[in-house]
Amino acid sequence: MSYDLVVRAMASAKAAAHYEIPLGFLRRGTRAIYNGQYIEAYYNLFFFLETLFAPGFSDPKRVKERLWATKVVKDAVAQSRAPFSNESRLNASKRDKLLGMTDEQLLFHLVDLRGNLHHHALGRPGIWH
Repeated sequence: MSYDLVVRAMASAKAAAHYEIPLGFLRRGTRAIYNGQYIEAYYNLFFFLETLFAPGFSDPKRVKERLWATKVVKDAVAQSRAPFSNESRLNASKRDKLLGMTDEQLLFHLVDLRGNLHHHALGRPGIWH
């Protein structure tokens, strides 16, 4: 690694400190996917988005409003469809159901899924599948 790259990283560290927590969620989420820990990955990647675009909000209605009001999030939801439309390793009926949703419905589903995972109950079999 060149000296100037190290110096630039150190010089910008204080200005970028507010990204430390969201990047930690991103790192842990990516690592969890690699390790096959998909629920942990979902949580961490969701918290990455929530921290950046709906900071301080826990009410699902407010989180949905904040996320949907963000152009970057809207664009990401729209762009996420293409890679999964031909993914053969996924459950086809579940994949098609998700891809059949509008962008707004899909984003709201992701917020609701976070709540369902968090508030799991033995009386709702299959909720974590």
